[in-house]
Parts: sequence; C-alpha cells; structure tokens
Amino acid sequence: MRKTRHKRSRPTRAAGFTLLELMVAITVLAVLLGIGVPAFTQIIRNNQIAAQTNEFVTALTIARSEALKRGLPVSLCVSNSAQNACEEDAENWNSGWIAFIDPTNPGTLDAGEDIIQVWPAISHGLNLLLDTDSVFIRYLPGGASDAAGLLTFELSRPGCTGNNARQIEISQTGRIGSKKIGCS
Repeated sequence: MRKTRHKRSRPTRAAGFTLLELMVAITVLAVLLGIGVPAFTQIIRNNQIAAQTNEFVTALTIARSEALKRGLPVSLCVSNSAQNACEEDAENWNSGWIAFIDPTNPGTLDAGEDIIQVWPAISHGLNLLLDTDSVFIRYLPGGASDAAGLLTFELSRPGCTGNNARQIEISQTGRIGSKKIGCS
C-alpha cells in the first residue's frame, strides 16, 4: 500500500486592511470631499435661486392670467401673509406678496376685494429687489401691465459671485421674462 503524503498548508492570513491601506483610503476620501463639497454647495445655492425665480414668475403669471380670465384688473404687491395688506416698502419684496382683484384704488387691497393667493417670505437669505418706486404690479383685463415702462426685479444672494443672480422683467404688454445676470 502506498502512503499518501499530506501537504501541509500554511495558516491563512486574516482578511482586512493594513494601517497603510487605511491611511491612503482616508487621504483619498479627504481630497475628494475637499473638492466636491464646495461645488455641491454652489449647486444647491444656484438651485435655490432658480426655484425662487420660478416661484415669483409663477405668481406674476397667475396674476396676469386671472386678470385675463376675470376681465378685471389684478394686482400683486409686497405683503406679509399675516397682515394681508400691501406694505409701503416697494423696493424689497423679501417679506412675500399677494395677488388680489383690484378694480378700484390701484395697488391697495380694499374691503371686498378678493385675495387670489398669498406667497410666503423668501427663504435661504435671498433678496428680491424692484428697481423702481412702484409699490405694486397691476395687470389690466387684457393682460397688459399698468406700469409706465419696463419693471425689473433682481434676485440674488448676499456675497453672490459670477453669473449667479437672476433678473425678472415685466414689459408693458405684460410679458414676463427671466435671465441669469452678473451679481451686483
């Protein structure tokens, strides 16, 4: 009978990372986070500005379409939703705004005038500023703006850099447009 030889196997090494491999992985992760986090933060900020621009353009569009639908003037003015009355500070629209049916006394919410919708204050530290002394925006029954000329709003963030601000324009015909602009 033949003797079989058994091969002696070496003890197996435990699976895992060495300290050196772990340190290299942590260093690579730190470099990737150092590059990625600031870029991601800028993406979030740009999306916040774009979302707020879209919300304001929607408010303007609702006011214009309600004027067309109802055959009555509709105004949009700065308002704190708790008061439901137009505020005097026309340049700064940060506290929110309301749209209402406005057949008499333009730009003033009088007793008996229906509120169409109320929008809350702007969040994320953004600023929405109007470049004229007008305290309200009024759409006539035909959809045209009651303003004497072009109304221009600027939406930006404090410390804004590059082309990360937005400009929203309302023409005399009532057309609404928005575009990216350089920070001022």
